[in-house]
This record gives sequence, structure tokens and C-alpha cells, in this order.
Amino acid sequence: MTSAAVGLVDEESCFLRTVLEAYRTWQIRQRRIQEHLKALEAFSPQDISGKLDAKLQQLKANTLSPQDYEEERRGDEGSNWMKVLLDAEGSLKEMSNILQTAGEKASPNMLQKIDGFRTKLTDVDDELMALFEKKLGARLDLQISEETMSAQWQQKKRDSELWARRHAAMQGLRSAMTVVLARYDQVMSGELLADEGIAVEACTSAVGGKEDGE
Repeated sequence: MTSAAVGLVDEESCFLRTVLEAYRTWQIRQRRIQEHLKALEAFSPQDISGKLDAKLQQLKANTLSPQDYEEERRGDEGSNWMKVLLDAEGSLKEMSNILQTAGEKASPNMLQKIDGFRTKLTDVDDELMALFEKKLGARLDLQISEETMSAQWQQKKRDSELWARRHAAMQGLRSAMTVVLARYDQVMSGELLADEGIAVEACTSAVGGKEDGE
């Protein structure tokens, strides 16, 4: 019997286990992402030290994959968002360094860079809206797929449980019948032993009587 067949007999659902593990992983990742987002939103304009970049790197570690970087490197269609992100991140680091060294006074270098920084921010806003639309569309597609799979799974699960219950009922009946049959065998074995005892006793009595007659 294959491992898959054993799983069915034991009523173990690999599908449910996989879904549950994936959901738990998703929950942990989403919790971390939301924590990083809230931390970034809570930063004060007076605090643009290395902590800001560190928190941004933590967010990237939980959101970006090697595939994202590879697609951007190859220039794949649909990877423009990644290029915008990396370009804007470079501009962010540059502007942060300028502001930290300038202190409270505007510097010529700062004035030269601010227009480019604002342009990058506009690009980020545009990509943010485009990504939101893709995120929403993907979520709706997933919801439709989940509803379809859920309906199919529930029907299959009902069928599985139906036959599992019927099998259990028959299995229980067989166990009960086996117990009764075993009891019958015990009774019959006892009767045979009793019959054998009677026969032995009769034979012994007959032999004893013969000896007395002689």
C-alpha cells in the first residue's frame, strides 16, 4: 500500500496539514511586515539616522525575494516596479546622508538633490498605486479559487466521511460478531471437554466393575 493510500485509510489529510502550515507561515510573515510598516511610519523627521535604513532593510528581507532581484536584473516585463524601488532607495540613502551632514542648515548640495528626490517619490507613488491594483486583483482571483476549491473539497470530504462512517459501522459489527464467535468456541470447547470427561469416567467405571466381578 502506498503512503498516500495509508493516509486515506487513516483519515489523515495532507491537504489540510499543508494549508494549515502555509497559513501559519503567512500569519507570521504578515505580522512582521505590519510591524515594520508601522515602525517606519512612526519615525520622526528629526530621526533619520541609520535606524531608518535598518528598519527598511528588515522590511525588504520579509517582502522581497531573489526572484524579484533576478527579474529586475534581466529586465523582465513587469519588473519596472523593482527598478523604481531600487532607484528610489538609492536616492533615499543619498538624501539621508546629505541631511545628516548638513544638520539644521540647507546646503547647496541638498538643494540640487531635492528635485530629483521629489521625482523619485512621485515615481514611487505611481508604482504604489499600480501595485495596489495588482495586489487587489490577485487577492480577488485567489478568493474565487479558494471558494471553488473549498466547495469541491467539502463535497469530497463529505463523501470520504460518509464511507468512513459506513466502514466503521461494519468494522464494529464484525468485532462484535467475532467476540460472539469466540464465546461460542469457548462454550463448545467446554462441552467437548465435559463429554470427554464423562466418557473417561464411564470407561473407568466399566473397567472397575469388571475387575470387581472377577
